Amino acid sequence: MRFGLLVSAAACSLLAALGSGSAQPPENCDALVPAQGQIEYRWRQNRCEGFYRSNVSSGDLELVSLLVGRLPAETTPKSPLEIAAPALQGSLTGPVKVRAVAIPPRTYYRMDATVTPGGRLSWPAGEVLGPAQLSIDRLGVFGWIDASPERVFVPLRVGPGGQPARPGEPIELRVRSASATDWVRWRAHIDGAPPQDLPEWQEAARGLDAWKPVTIPLPAGGAAILRVDVRAKPQNSDQMQLLSVRVARPGLP
Repeated sequence: MRFGLLVSAAACSLLAALGSGSAQPPENCDALVPAQGQIEYRWRQNRCEGFYRSNVSSGDLELVSLLVGRLPAETTPKSPLEIAAPALQGSLTGPVKVRAVAIPPRTYYRMDATVTPGGRLSWPAGEVLGPAQLSIDRLGVFGWIDASPERVFVPLRVGPGGQPARPGEPIELRVRSASATDWVRWRAHIDGAPPQDLPEWQEAARGLDAWKPVTIPLPAGGAAILRVDVRAKPQNSDQMQLLSVRVARPGLP
């Protein structure tokens, strides 16, 4: 699958963690061509973050955020946020790759980091977002594990450091399309479920402008790997867009 406003290259493996997470060694930030200026995409303490140059655009339906709860209303350089990754169960192993992207079109911002499962990453987001006047509520944040044969996306929690989790917070997945769409529909089920057990499609939105994100609340339940299917009908076209991803749902607190 493609990620809009992203260049198809491996994410940086980075130094990361606070709390129960252990540090991850950095690689480099050469995946993207930095924009000129003080807030260009580059290595920053424990992550690659900043603005980059891109001539690449994607017309696909794409995942842009997967979070437990919502992003905080604001951030400052002096008050870093904390990105928490859930502990993984079953056969899932390896680091959780973290990515933040800008939701507005043609805003080429990205943050890449790595955190251990069950670990935490300090993110002084205001260092870049403040000078750029890009509010955090205009970002999408998600994580994933490079599992075989297909990556598994992991819902992250982003908030002030030390803030306890609130029971019952929903897992929300956000997608968008570069095309204006007549409708967007979705369904979620246990990965590998037989065809006769697949649920009905649910409508997420109608009459969307291009690049307008859609929020999909995932069903609550015990720890499982979900298959989330999303499809959209572009305006003035019968060529459906389909996105199908695996999502690790943490167990209920």
